[in-house]
Amino acid sequence: TLIENKIAGVNAVLKDTADGLPEISVSCGAIFGNNLPVSRLVRLADEALYRVKRNGGCGCEVVTGGSL
Repeated sequence: TLIENKIAGVNAVLKDTADGLPEISVSCGAIFGNNLPVSRLVRLADEALYRVKRNGGCGCEVVTGGSL
């Protein structure tokens, strides 16, 4: 997805240590859904984030209404 591609681009920049800063990365979970309580949306996004972290981090998982 577009969001996953943008996060991959951010991580590519953050891995470059030419600026003297240590290598870091970003992991995120995102959710797009309608008609769900906010508490459920937050829990689904959090679960997506932890799936990324369990798979080594440095990435993004986007969950959409079709996969809820």
